[in-house]
Amino acid sequence: FCIKTLRCFVLLVSASLLVACEDNGPESSISVISGDTMGTYYRVTVVKQRPAKHNVFEGVEHLAGDALNLAIEDALEEMNDTFSTYSSDSEISRFNRMAIKNCMSVSGDFSRLVRMSRQVNEFSNGRFNPAVGPLVDLWGFGSVQVDSLPDEKSIAQALAATDFSRLKLEQSSPGGDAAWQACKRDEISLDFSAIAKGFAVDKLSALLMANGYANFLVDIGGELFAKGSNADGLLWRVAVERPDDKTIGTAIQAIVHLTDSAIATSGNYRNYYEKEGVTYVHTIDPQTGLPAQSELLSATVADESAAIADAWATALMASGVERARQLVLEHGLKAYLVVDRNYWFSEGDPYHTMGVVIQGQGDYTVWHSEAFGQLMPQAD
Repeated sequence: FCIKTLRCFVLLVSASLLVACEDNGPESSISVISGDTMGTYYRVTVVKQRPAKHNVFEGVEHLAGDALNLAIEDALEEMNDTFSTYSSDSEISRFNRMAIKNCMSVSGDFSRLVRMSRQVNEFSNGRFNPAVGPLVDLWGFGSVQVDSLPDEKSIAQALAATDFSRLKLEQSSPGGDAAWQACKRDEISLDFSAIAKGFAVDKLSALLMANGYANFLVDIGGELFAKGSNADGLLWRVAVERPDDKTIGTAIQAIVHLTDSAIATSGNYRNYYEKEGVTYVHTIDPQTGLPAQSELLSATVADESAAIADAWATALMASGVERARQLVLEHGLKAYLVVDRNYWFSEGDPYHTMGVVIQGQGDYTVWHSEAFGQLMPQAD
């Protein structure tokens, strides 16, 4: 089948910043480093400044210019070497090839991402699951080309192989990030694509802060972390994309003001296929093994960590409208849900008064937590 595979994004909307990005000369107030990574783009925007006064690395030479560019490229290459399923030599590929009942030493980044994934997996009741890869491939959204829909037997077999607890993570020696090993209790295949870009955003943000930068924006494939203020001294302005498969990153659903926060969006409206009159979306429900069909079109989450925001956005999409709202409220998430306009939030449902409903906003209905609403000034 023909699969539409465009991705939903959080968009940068500061007009003055976009103009400045065309000029990185001596008079420019910002510096932009960009390129390709992890199957998408990266863009690091740094407001030119003196290093922060309060810096634990004070006295150490701060990276800037070509040296900073190289450090960013090295960090991203390290991410690919760890998490890319397209590289046979990557850490995750070696784990996926490893026979069951065996263990291998893993890096600190690998162990940290596993632990973060487990946290969201547990809190989301399994709706976020990095072991869902076999089901993604089965439905034709992975690296495997398929020509027909899977039968119940194939779904059941793939579903059995998505038990995240089959991965055992343990410390091989006391202390130290490198003192971890990952073991296969049974057959399992990992894919961190729903959290790895956010994790890479966090890594680059930490690199910049360690070098004294207090005002910057890191963007990898639409997963963002905003620190401090933009070149105009204002909060960073980013937009949640409208869930419309007829536009490509141009339609704005909402404007958000960010500082010292990450934001990530997941949606089904740009990665789906149709067969025999039925639409199949790329988000797979790890509980059923089926595409997560629901009226929920996109989920945006803001958090201190881009990795956590990335994972939660995926978990909410796999949950459907009602379960997503329940998870948002249970865990105090800053979340913004865009729902099909035909979905009606009843005033009698238990979540109606525990969030903000914007009924009939154009072609969509919106529900967001009160905490997310604080990121959207009324003036916008």
